[in-house]
Amino acid sequence: MQYQLSLLVIQRCAAVCQVTVAPLPTEVFGQGSQHTWPLRRIDKVVNQAEVAEHAAREMLKLPASLRLEPLKLSGSAVLQLAAGANLPESTVEVLSGAGQRMSRALIAGHRQSLRLVQTLYYLGPGSWGPDDEGAAADAAAPATLTAAGAEGEGQQERQQDRQEEEESGAAAAKGKGRRGRKRKQEDQDGAGAGGGGGKRTATEGAEAEAEQRTGGDRGGSSKGRGKGGRSSRRAAAAAEEADAAGSDAGDAAAEDAAGQEGEAAAGAADGGGRGGDAKRRRGKNGKSTEVSAEAAPTGASSGGGGSSGVSGSQDLAPLPGAEVVLRVENKTPSHDLFSFHKLKGGLMRAGRYVLEYSLLPDVPGGRTLGRRKRLQVAPGAAASFDIQGEGRAAAQARPLLLGEALPPLRVAFRDSVGNAAERLPPPATVTLEVLSGGLQAGGAVVDKEDGCLVISGLRIVGAPGTSGGLSIFRPAKAGSSKEAAGAGSPTGAQLDTLAAQAVAPAELFLAVHVPDLVSQGFPLRVRPGAPQSIRLLPGHPFAEATAVPGPGGDGGVALAGGGADAAAAGSDEEIVQSTPLEGRAAGPAAPEAAQQQPSQSGSGRGGGGLVVVTSGDALPEFQASPIPANHPSPLQMSPALRRTEAVLVLDAWGNPTAPPPELPFQVAVASTGLDPDQGLFAVDARGVALISELAAHRTDATPAATQQPSQPPAADGCAPQIHRVLIWPQVASLPAPSSEGMAGVGAADGDAAPPSAEEEALAVAVAAQAAYGPGLAAAVGAAARSTRLRVGVLPSTMPAKLMFVYQGEVLQMVEEPSEEDGEPSIVWVLHGRPGLEAGGRAQGLALRCLDEVGRPSRPIKGRLQVSWAKGTSKRALGGEDVKLPPFPLPEVAGEPVPAFVRFNGDSKDFPGMSLEVNLRVVPSAGPPASWSMSLVEYARGAQAAADAGGAGEERDLSVVACGRPFYLEVQALDRFTNKCDLPREERPEPQVTAVHENPSAPLQLEHKHKWSQTQAGTDACQIKLFMAGPVGKVRLLVKDAAGEGGAARLAPDELTVNLTAGPPAGLAFDGPAQLQCGTRGVLGDLRLRVLDSWANLVEGGAFEVALNGCALPAEEGAAAAKVAASGSNRAKVKAGAAVFKGVKLAAEAPGSYMLRAGSATRKVAVQDAVVTVQVVQQNFVSGLEVAARALPEAGCEVGGSHTLQVDVHTEDGAALPWDAAAAGLQLRLVPIRGPDAGGSGSKSGAAAASAESVVLLPDEDATKAAVAAAMASMPGAEVDEAAAAAVAAAARCVCFVTHPLVVAGRYRVTAEFTETRAELLQALSKADRMVRSPTVEFALAPGAPEALCVEGPSAQATSAAVSNGAEQGHRRLLKQVAVQLVDTHGNATPLAGVRVKWQLAAAGDAGVAPGLECEAGAVRAETDERGRAFFGDVLVSAGTGRVEPGSSTGLECELVLYAKLKGTGVNGSSWVACWRCGVLFTDDSARAEALRALQSERDALQQRLAALRERRQEAAQRVEGSRKEARSAARTVERCAKQLRLPDVPATAKDAAAALQARRAEAAAAEERPQGLDPL
Repeated sequence: MQYQLSLLVIQRCAAVCQVTVAPLPTEVFGQGSQHTWPLRRIDKVVNQAEVAEHAAREMLKLPASLRLEPLKLSGSAVLQLAAGANLPESTVEVLSGAGQRMSRALIAGHRQSLRLVQTLYYLGPGSWGPDDEGAAADAAAPATLTAAGAEGEGQQERQQDRQEEEESGAAAAKGKGRRGRKRKQEDQDGAGAGGGGGKRTATEGAEAEAEQRTGGDRGGSSKGRGKGGRSSRRAAAAAEEADAAGSDAGDAAAEDAAGQEGEAAAGAADGGGRGGDAKRRRGKNGKSTEVSAEAAPTGASSGGGGSSGVSGSQDLAPLPGAEVVLRVENKTPSHDLFSFHKLKGGLMRAGRYVLEYSLLPDVPGGRTLGRRKRLQVAPGAAASFDIQGEGRAAAQARPLLLGEALPPLRVAFRDSVGNAAERLPPPATVTLEVLSGGLQAGGAVVDKEDGCLVISGLRIVGAPGTSGGLSIFRPAKAGSSKEAAGAGSPTGAQLDTLAAQAVAPAELFLAVHVPDLVSQGFPLRVRPGAPQSIRLLPGHPFAEATAVPGPGGDGGVALAGGGADAAAAGSDEEIVQSTPLEGRAAGPAAPEAAQQQPSQSGSGRGGGGLVVVTSGDALPEFQASPIPANHPSPLQMSPALRRTEAVLVLDAWGNPTAPPPELPFQVAVASTGLDPDQGLFAVDARGVALISELAAHRTDATPAATQQPSQPPAADGCAPQIHRVLIWPQVASLPAPSSEGMAGVGAADGDAAPPSAEEEALAVAVAAQAAYGPGLAAAVGAAARSTRLRVGVLPSTMPAKLMFVYQGEVLQMVEEPSEEDGEPSIVWVLHGRPGLEAGGRAQGLALRCLDEVGRPSRPIKGRLQVSWAKGTSKRALGGEDVKLPPFPLPEVAGEPVPAFVRFNGDSKDFPGMSLEVNLRVVPSAGPPASWSMSLVEYARGAQAAADAGGAGEERDLSVVACGRPFYLEVQALDRFTNKCDLPREERPEPQVTAVHENPSAPLQLEHKHKWSQTQAGTDACQIKLFMAGPVGKVRLLVKDAAGEGGAARLAPDELTVNLTAGPPAGLAFDGPAQLQCGTRGVLGDLRLRVLDSWANLVEGGAFEVALNGCALPAEEGAAAAKVAASGSNRAKVKAGAAVFKGVKLAAEAPGSYMLRAGSATRKVAVQDAVVTVQVVQQNFVSGLEVAARALPEAGCEVGGSHTLQVDVHTEDGAALPWDAAAAGLQLRLVPIRGPDAGGSGSKSGAAAASAESVVLLPDEDATKAAVAAAMASMPGAEVDEAAAAAVAAAARCVCFVTHPLVVAGRYRVTAEFTETRAELLQALSKADRMVRSPTVEFALAPGAPEALCVEGPSAQATSAAVSNGAEQGHRRLLKQVAVQLVDTHGNATPLAGVRVKWQLAAAGDAGVAPGLECEAGAVRAETDERGRAFFGDVLVSAGTGRVEPGSSTGLECELVLYAKLKGTGVNGSSWVACWRCGVLFTDDSARAEALRALQSERDALQQRLAALRERRQEAAQRVEGSRKEARSAARTVERCAKQLRLPDVPATAKDAAAALQARRAEAAAAEERPQGLDPL
């Protein structure tokens, strides 16, 4: 084989050259295939194009695509199948890039056998949508399959499979005997498992079987191969015919035919989601005998994508969440053809599937070559159903009541393989059946919901017309079913039998029928329904009863009694025909009323079913003893005892029912003729309630109104009072039947109209729904029916009630609720009668006794007890009135006094009799004896609101405002201080006088009076008074002069009131009448008081006052002073005072000013307050001026200190105290930068450091020296005005001494003063506290030139390294150099004509120094008028200079700058070296470059060192400034401490603030002094 090679490595060898080569491409031949050949073996070197062409030809030999048959598995459309269908036989060919079939390939240098893996994935329920992969192909050729079509295709495939299996089984049986029959049996079992749909168990696993055709997997003959080819051709032809049909159904049939043409048996997993890898075992003659699927982990995922044609391939991507159903690997192709047999049982679950064919091993690049086909499996028609839901769980949890609505039942339908069916049967075809006698299922509604049929509202009820009970709830006797079926109601013996047994649930079975499907059902237990009526057991006391029609029907409830028994029984039929759910079972019919025979068995019973009893006696029938607790059975008692067991509770179908836990109920008895009138009695497990302890009771109705014409009158002429007794079953939390309310219980039959059945049923349904839910509410149904009985009650002649009589007249009777239980009670009231004066005794009380109908009762003996007398007395009550002892009256009139009278009958003759009656006595007032005076609220309209201080507020009436009216109420009292009434002709005139607590205080009093009647009905005199005077306590005295000789008729009375200030009338300043301050003075806090007309402080006013902003002068023509308070000139009055804080006054001239304050609102009109302020001048600093006389003269040179003076001008013209000047005065000296400096602007380092701004503090010694010099200049004897003015100016000036000024130029001087004196700070604003002088300037000239200063980028250079090369950069010594003449202090000196020069000299004999040249010209120059000379770059001349060969470091030279200055030599001038720089010269360029780098690092370090030194100098200056400020602050603190007269200086700021606050408090206390105010 000839390879095209590429050169990799050439090995250099002394003898032979070899080359290592490798074949290309590496994807085919691998990385390790290398060979080492001699170089002479290489014929030629190929180019890149030839290499690429060779690699492309070799890559075509790798697997490139797959060809898949049949056509329906190779297309891109989704293949629609039915659940349980089979996948047809398929063949796969592996094609290379050149289109040749292959089964082996050279991959990565190894020749490998190709393998194909067939995998079936399940992707879950749902359908393939347009967004899934391959949606475009699906849209181009849609292939949808309905459920019916899919099912038909699956049945057709299964039928053809069975036929082929039978044929193959017959052929195998002929040659192999028993093995053939076994194979046939296994084939049938496999087919049954595939179509049975879920009847296999999960433990059976996946089972498959394969039949090897001729020319199969392993080395078949050419005959078999040709047969396979014919099958493929037939399949292709069938597919083409199907494509030509053009319809969806034709497509599906063609695909099915094409798939069945090449089917072969294969194993598959069942629909439960279990998959595995199929393995083949080779048998004899090379045939495959069995294919089985082993369990594979679920959730395995592989590539994705669908085919786009007959042949092709994709790079498979993972399928997230896919489940492996089946995996078969084919390792043995036949003639390069991979065959896969038919797959059975793999498509059991409906949903989405992916059939994948993948190639192993992976092609180069790690890619998996394969094809995928998307499958859509649709569920089949409904084949079975299950009953689920809450209704089934509820039926199994507890027994259901008859008529109770079950929760919803869900009927879920499945197809033949267990998938949820898509098509559901119509709801009308579903029927229910109860497999038991006398019951049926009705009331249900069937709807479709979430793929199921939901049955809601299902109720188990009795058959229509059933009223005598169902046979399933009572034991059946032989031959009694047919007899019981014809009876309408049970007989007395049957009732005894029913009552003797406990109510137990019955076992039933509920079946659901659907056409063409197997019926399903479940067992349940039912018990009798909700209570609907009651039935009296035999032996009841009433001979006749009338039934009340219930809401469910027109009939009543029959009562068995008087020996007449009726029997009724339900049907004994065990099977009831199925009833469609659309129909609802009819309600049970009410039993007919049984005729009762009147009983004449004993006294106490009236004819016609009426029981006549005297009021208070127990019913005769219920006087038997109660049932013992340990008695075995009530039916074994004697008839007398059995009468207490009266009631049997029945449901709507006549079954005895007992209260279940979920629906408790009792038997209710109601009647106004019984005591108690209502009662509830428990129902036991048999459904029986015991009625006992009922006594007759007569109401207050008139006997004539309740007398029946048919009833005989009593012996004493009173007819019995007829009452209706109602008995019904009462369910807890439900309303009683509306027709059975107590409003109609006391009336006779026919008096009360029955309510409507609709309203009663609606009320019961609403209450049952809220209390028990919808299920039990359906069982309750309508309201219960009641049994109506009658009782006649005769009046009793025994004492029933008592009444009070006073002086022969019956007292008033009232009904009042009791405090304990709220029940009304009767009280007899004695009020407004003569002889009831307070403190006396009421005579003439008597007690009268009546029976219950108002007749005098018969006399009975007993003991009488009255509450106002001790003990009891024996009395005979009845007949005549019984006199009572006198009643003692209390001393308080109008207060009711409760009392009672109790009578207890004789314990022998009348045991237990007790009567009690309540009495209330209200005493009245006696004759008048004294006066009583009180303050009252007697105002109307707006005046009432103003007096009360607002609506709804209570005020103290004892507080009287000065000048405002107030009211007194004067009444007459008896000797016990009870209010009395005075006749008009006997009313005396009351007189009121006032006395102040201060006898000398003036007091004004005016009053008016009139008589009226109070709300309590007593006479009172209303007095209106006006009182004014000083605030304080005032005593008011009321008396009269209606007695003999002008004496008082009634005792006087007095009252003390608190006289307070009246309404606001004026304002007044609190403090001295005259204040004093400076022209910019501080008045501090001014307090303003609100006064009334009598100079009393008004504390209740709340309004706003204003301080006038201008204080008017007392002299005419003067300007007004400005007045301002801190914050605002307005303040609110609180507690009668307003405070203006921080009041300041600013006046132009001293003098007297009037300060005024008044009301700021129009609602309150008051007189203004005025105070006089005396304004004087103070020592305020009004101006500063820097004295021009002390400034340096023009032309003064730098280097000396100067004394500067500042003239301080004050308001009072006096000198500024030295402490204030030292603390607040400073002078700022600022040098002028820039063009205005007056110099050249070039300074040395020392001069630049001294040119910063400086703050100077006053110098005390210089100031004293200036004053002394001014005094010394004055002549001794004569003093002229100029000298006096000079002395005064010297006294007002403050001197400052500067440090030596070494920077030439102009300076600005500004004086600043900050006020620090506490007594003046308050009067100044923040802006006025600082005074600044006008800025002045002076100039300092530089000195004589003493040196030269180098300027430019290289000014700070101290060394340099150069060479004499051709490059200018290597020869440069200095860059852009200029020189400047400076004086001793570094100031630039503007002097022209001074000669300067540069000189470079060698330091040793190591060579010859190079020559110099300058960029601007020669190395010699003269300064201009500014004293400057410009040289530009200073360079070494090219090619000059020489370094001795033996020198290793170069030639050391020195660059010197010389200036010829005057006054330095013998002739008056000489050359002076002003600047030096070390130079290292070399004629080697490389060495010069290294030296230059080292020089740059050295320069950088020197610059950093200079910067650090400058920062240190600045820090030292700041430290010195801080020390000066600290000394100034210490002097300020000492001065303040001296002013405050503090013994020690405060250590901290907190201590200083506390000391200052204490001083201010002392000053404020000293200024405050009391001052009286005259009335306005």
